Order: sequence, then structure tokens, then C-alpha cells
Amino acid sequence: RPYFDSWAQTDFSTYIEAGWISLEEVIEGKAKPSDSNYGDPPAPMSLQQVLQEDRNHAIHFDAKIESKPAFSVGQRVLTSSHGNVGHTRLPQYARNRHGVVHACHGAHVLPDLSAQGKEVHQHLYSISFTAAELWPEARNSKDRVYLDLWESYLSDVQS
Repeated sequence: RPYFDSWAQTDFSTYIEAGWISLEEVIEGKAKPSDSNYGDPPAPMSLQQVLQEDRNHAIHFDAKIESKPAFSVGQRVLTSSHGNVGHTRLPQYARNRHGVVHACHGAHVLPDLSAQGKEVHQHLYSISFTAAELWPEARNSKDRVYLDLWESYLSDVQS
């Protein structure tokens, strides 16, 4: 099944279960007129109220886990030489490459297992790579590439 079909199915199911739309509306591709009386529109809010409302409903993707981060900012790491079977966020061009931990973002759901319906959290890091490390033809470049990578993609490099 195409990638975006999976997302659309999930979204439609969520909206139908919440009562926001009906299956008939999805099939027909248009909304049905509603008899619902939604009442008066809400009063306008100030910018500060809007920002506070946004903070009150923010979705957080990080999680608390017992394990401490295996890597720290400034530490040299080596990426795995292979990705997981199926879905992975470790790009082919970044496999078996040396980088430096730029930031630690706490624990987040590991997409490789989430794609299999398993919710496992791992520490997530921003790893800095020189362009030359990723692409040898860029050996004279001063550019850097930053990738967000999960702990299981990384191993320690002894200095």
C-alpha cells in the first residue's frame, strides 16, 4: 500500500471515530450539510491568549525513560553500517560514517519499531557530519550536515 495511503487511512479513521466526519463524506469526497447549532463563535483572543492556548494543547513527542543517554555533546560516534529491515531513519549515505554529537533531544519513539506497531523509546541525538565524511567528492567543502539519529544507530568512537 502506498505510503501516503496509510497516513490518509489513519487520519480518516481518527476523524470518523471523533465524529468530525462520516464515512459517507469520505466516500463522496464532500461534506454533508449539518443541522448542528454550533452557537456563537468564540470571542477574539489576544496574541498572548492564543500563544497560551497553543502551549496548553501542545503535543510532546519526548518521553521519560530510565536509561541515561549513552552519548554526550561533543562525543565522536560511528553510525551503524546497516539499517533495520523495513522502515528506518538512518539514511544509506550516512551509514558507517563518523560524526559528532551536536545535541541530545531526550527519548523519543524509535520509528523503526513504531512502523511495526511497537512503541519503544530511545534517546535521540543531532549528529554533525562534515560534508566530506558523507560524500568524498565534497572533500574541499566546509559544509556540515546535521541528522537526528536514534541511539541504536550509533556506537562510540575511541578518540
